[in-house]
Amino acid sequence: MAINNAAEYWTKKGEHQKIHDAIASCIKKNKLIQMLYNEKEELLKHQQQLQKMVKEVVHHKKVIQLDVHQEKSYMTKLQLENDQLLAEKISYLDIINEKEAVIVSLRDQKLAQELQSEKDKEEKKEGEAEKIKLRKPDSSFPKAETRAQKRKEQKKSQIKEEG
Repeated sequence: MAINNAAEYWTKKGEHQKIHDAIASCIKKNKLIQMLYNEKEELLKHQQQLQKMVKEVVHHKKVIQLDVHQEKSYMTKLQLENDQLLAEKISYLDIINEKEAVIVSLRDQKLAQELQSEKDKEEKKEGEAEKIKLRKPDSSFPKAETRAQKRKEQKKSQIKEEG
């Protein structure tokens, strides 16, 4: 019986050792599973953070694209306004050039009229000078002078007599 008891003891002890080894193996496996689960949780958190960052980047990209589109639209609008202003400027410059041409034409006409007027006056003076040269001396001029002198003398004498 002692052998049986010893065999039973060692058998039970062996079974206990196997059970103990199995439990130790389960604990190791459990720790490994827990570690893997924790890593998985951390990776999921990191993945969520990355997804959130990707969403923010996508949103930021859309905002930037919208800003770029608005800036392009604004630049196009400014370019159109600039083109319109340049066209107006050219139109005004054309009008100014036309007005200046009219002014120059009017000045030329006025100058031509003044020159013609001076020429006509000179011709008239020359014509009158020619008439005076062609005219015969009038003998009545000295008589008219003497008559006027006689009248003055008569008035002077009358004033003296009265005074």
